[in-house]
Amino acid sequence: RSSERLDEFKKSSEKKICRTLKIIADSNENTRAEFINPLDNLSSQFEFVIESTTESIYEKRALILSMSHAFKSDTLIMSNSSSILPSAIGEGIVGLHFFHPVSLSLVAEGIIPQQISSAKREKLKHFADRIGVALVNEDETSAFAANRLLLPLQVEAVRLIKSGIDPRIIDSSSISNYLPFGALTLLDTIGLDTVLSAVQNYRGFAGGSKQYELAVLESALAEKVADGFLGQKSGKGFVCHLQKIPISPDPKISARLERIFRLTCREFLESEILTADQLNLILTRALGSDISPELSFF
Repeated sequence: RSSERLDEFKKSSEKKICRTLKIIADSNENTRAEFINPLDNLSSQFEFVIESTTESIYEKRALILSMSHAFKSDTLIMSNSSSILPSAIGEGIVGLHFFHPVSLSLVAEGIIPQQISSAKREKLKHFADRIGVALVNEDETSAFAANRLLLPLQVEAVRLIKSGIDPRIIDSSSISNYLPFGALTLLDTIGLDTVLSAVQNYRGFAGGSKQYELAVLESALAEKVADGFLGQKSGKGFVCHLQKIPISPDPKISARLERIFRLTCREFLESEILTADQLNLILTRALGSDISPELSFF
């Protein structure tokens, strides 16, 4: 159920993105979209640029620098990073983190450093509107809230694996009204090496007990990656390489994982990392949750 749903989303992604780009181009004859190689001799002056390299701050900085001659003074440079703050990449850069898979949600986190001008803030909103993407606006203290919502659930999942429970049972048991696909299937689909880099970056600005919890997840991911288990891209991960047979969820594990996720949502609301409207948008559009009115985090 979990992998089939994600496969369906992935197959429809390209069609939806191409259709969106065509709508933009048709609405403005001067609009053009290009896939560019930063090593090419660029002479164009771009209005909007989205950086989407690996989760390495050095690669991101180098890419932006290599393309700087193609930027105008008012070019909006956006980073699709899922774990690196835009101000750490460079001055004047904003975050535009699309959720995986893009076609599932058409929602993105707009991460806006404090020093960004009102003109660039408005330009980011305008760009998102033009491509039909709803923005969850965050500052750098609340950045990457959607991914961070899932971290405690992922930490518990790897702890359960280490206790000897079949990963397929854990994956099946993590499916709920809040998360319509398995937590481990999601990690395999994104890529364990990509998630490892992100978790390492999250640890850089996590504090207290969260540092320890993330170390548990980082260690499990590092072991997998070292053994060549990268997820679907390598054919081996937490669950993608295991025999595809129907696995019933364990009610106790299901209740345990759902409680962890609900408590995390509650913490984000109480600490004002997210507003109720932002959380609802992330749950329903980014994660595909089936939230009914009676479901509450309190």
